[in-house]
Amino acid sequence: LRSLGLGYWTMIQQFVMAFDDAEKTMGLNQYDADSFKQMIGGSSPWKIILVYSIAFLHLAFEYLAFASDISFWRAKTSFEGLSSSSVTLQACSNVIMFFYVQEQGQTKFVMYFIAGRFCLQLWKLRKLTTFRRHSDFPYLCWVTRAGAESSLEELQDIDAAERKCLRTLMLVLLPVVV
Repeated sequence: LRSLGLGYWTMIQQFVMAFDDAEKTMGLNQYDADSFKQMIGGSSPWKIILVYSIAFLHLAFEYLAFASDISFWRAKTSFEGLSSSSVTLQACSNVIMFFYVQEQGQTKFVMYFIAGRFCLQLWKLRKLTTFRRHSDFPYLCWVTRAGAESSLEELQDIDAAERKCLRTLMLVLLPVVV
């Protein structure tokens, strides 16, 4: 047992009532509400300030990285040297992360960031690749846009090595995912 001041105890009670109301009216996740109640009720105010400062910095840097990524891809006109395979792999990783976080039933806030990253990867793929019609089966082929294909022999070698590496990675990880 520890002694609490009246002001601190009143603040804790207000937070508990506010989160109970938020849980009922806004459908706040039980895990989030309980973890926040435990953090407020069992921690010193300095620890709370430190944790929220770090969380705020993480949120700010996440936003800056997201905005920088969008501005880079928006200004890009030549995609030479950029890999559609790696962007596709990042999009698949985002899908796996989204389903994992959803299965764990943890915070929805993280799911929104992962869904945002996934949409960003799809937008990158739309800028980087296109579908081309063929007369034989399969009638549609997913190809890299003309500006992304490189004519340099070194970049073609790197592209071939990357495809081989990603194919091997897929064969190794496919049994783990399934």
